[in-house]
Amino acid sequence: MRLMLAEANFRHSMPRQAKNKPSWEIGLQGAVKEGRRGWSVVNFRGKTRLRLQFPKQGNWPADAQAFLPYAWESTSVNPVIQLVNAIYPRVMSGEVTLRAAIDDAVATKTMPAATAVSPWPAIEEAFKRDLMEYGNQIKAKTYEGSYGQYLKIALLHLQGRKQAQNGFELVDTTLRHERTHQGRGKRNGDTLATWMDQPASRHQCCLALKTFLDFAVHEHHQPQCWLVSDRDHKKLRGAPCKQRVKAYPTDEECLALFDLLEKDNPNNPGWANVIRLMRVYGIRMWEANHLVAKTDPRGQLSLFVTEGKTYATRGTKRQNDPRFLRHVPVGGEIFDLVGEVHRGELDLPTNKQGEPVEVDGRNLGNRLRRLPIWRELEAKYAAQGEWLRPYSFRDSWSHEAGRYGMNDHNICRAMGNTVEVRNRSYRTSSFDSMADDWGKVDQALVKAS
Repeated sequence: MRLMLAEANFRHSMPRQAKNKPSWEIGLQGAVKEGRRGWSVVNFRGKTRLRLQFPKQGNWPADAQAFLPYAWESTSVNPVIQLVNAIYPRVMSGEVTLRAAIDDAVATKTMPAATAVSPWPAIEEAFKRDLMEYGNQIKAKTYEGSYGQYLKIALLHLQGRKQAQNGFELVDTTLRHERTHQGRGKRNGDTLATWMDQPASRHQCCLALKTFLDFAVHEHHQPQCWLVSDRDHKKLRGAPCKQRVKAYPTDEECLALFDLLEKDNPNNPGWANVIRLMRVYGIRMWEANHLVAKTDPRGQLSLFVTEGKTYATRGTKRQNDPRFLRHVPVGGEIFDLVGEVHRGELDLPTNKQGEPVEVDGRNLGNRLRRLPIWRELEAKYAAQGEWLRPYSFRDSWSHEAGRYGMNDHNICRAMGNTVEVRNRSYRTSSFDSMADDWGKVDQALVKAS
């Protein structure tokens, strides 16, 4: 009986071994312990953690633990052993702390840098730099909208006790993260829908994190568990987004918006001029900052966009050619926009210091949403299943130009895009335009009879 109890106590006192532990783990842990009392390495969520635990009596260094810059995988065995060999004498002599010894060893390249695992914030910085300096060379604003806002939340789930354990879990928790409005004003602190509940944002978030994690594994040696497979990516992103039908405001609505936006900004009338230019000349909102009046090949003074849109095709950056613009009247009006630009009298948006503002969808949208009529129109078009946005003025130009019977290629030449892009991204038809065309059929029938 005593023998059986002794055997049971012996088994209970033995350290637990993970089932089916690979031989390289057993070898690594044994090599670190051999000749180094109190030293051990363990797997902590895919990273290698070094632990120092010593007897309470005697002249021993303080207990300590620190992550080593290596993933917990077979290829890290030799680098880990080399690093432990390098730091052991300095730590045990009390010359430096464990953390300082590791940092010194890394700084003096006593370990192979190619296998080092970078911390997540450093990977995010490198990822941003990579996207901005190579490939499509995106701008900082593009990075923030397409990647930064999602990575900011993802990084929160890569720290603390409840951090994500793999790529799938990280994407899933980021999509479900509860968000609040962080802007100024009355909405500050209001609860926002999660990205999981916003199909377009859900797709963009999944793609951004998949791309980031692929970069982390292949460029910064994070464990393979962080990769998101195509199967998991398809599962996480959900059903394909249904393309929203874009609204185009009528001439009467446009004229009312011109007037009210100018009255709402008496000290900054440039905002009204931006939407006038968008509706009358079909420009992109930011192109308002790049306009001159120039004589065209037919000798007519016309508006000219001096800077084409930059885009990427197969990793190569390209830029559209500068172009002459053509007007499409709104309620029979084209205003004196060419003359004002020519004379240098056209007001454009400025900040509080009186400096020019680069117009974008956000700041123009903020101005428009202050108008009750804009909010009413948003609700009106939403009830019809249509989406009203600042770019809708350009959509309205595209739609009305088509109703004049102009050639698609000529419309696109003035818009600065292609027929394919216009058909895919802009409003080109409506019930009214369809009815106009079919009215010609009815007229032909009347003449035939």
